[in-house]
Amino acid sequence: MVPLLQELTQKMPDIQFDLQIGSIQELEQMLESHQLDYMLVTHMLHKPGWEYLYVCSDELVVICPESMKEMTRSEENCPYPILDPEQLPHEKLISPGKKQSIYPFVEKFLAEYGRDPATVRTVANMEIGAQLVSAGRGYCFTLASYLPSFSHIPGLLFCRPRSFPVSVNWSLGWTSPVLSSDQLRLLKEIIREHTESMKHFHGDRPYSRQSAENNQQLPHEHPLDKA
Repeated sequence: MVPLLQELTQKMPDIQFDLQIGSIQELEQMLESHQLDYMLVTHMLHKPGWEYLYVCSDELVVICPESMKEMTRSEENCPYPILDPEQLPHEKLISPGKKQSIYPFVEKFLAEYGRDPATVRTVANMEIGAQLVSAGRGYCFTLASYLPSFSHIPGLLFCRPRSFPVSVNWSLGWTSPVLSSDQLRLLKEIIREHTESMKHFHGDRPYSRQSAENNQQLPHEHPLDKA
């Protein structure tokens, strides 16, 4: 957020930007009570009385232990290794909380495979979820644009859960317009550029990967069975 706020200050110096972070329910309530002017949202349905401006597309990514690399496959032009859901034991899923904006997308994707995230353990914090994955306690879902947030955590493998992306769209939402049309388009473009740069961060992750020797598994042993 800091580089984003810095660029907003440089390119839109006549406007003061204050950032508020919270659950989607908290932020929606603040926007509807005019404590916020705009909200950056991922959503499946439009809320009545809101206006929306599409910003960019993101995608759902699976965070797995690095030891599962042998279970993945690669495809041309795909920036991630692919790990099919059939390879992932449902009981090892670390599910997002129902109040997290990512939950409906995880729920919809898993429903295609007859799975329900509500039937497994829940961690309502993506950082803690990634730390649990690093410790070999399971796997979880996140968004591609969030990957820089986990660059300090060792032993993670970011995978696409199918051959083509599981898309998640970002939009700006508001109930009463504050910015002019030109200002809103500039805000959208600045956010889009930063989001795109974060989505492509994973190709040059700064932490060291564990050696193959440290990741060896016993024959026919699933990498998550030790958890």
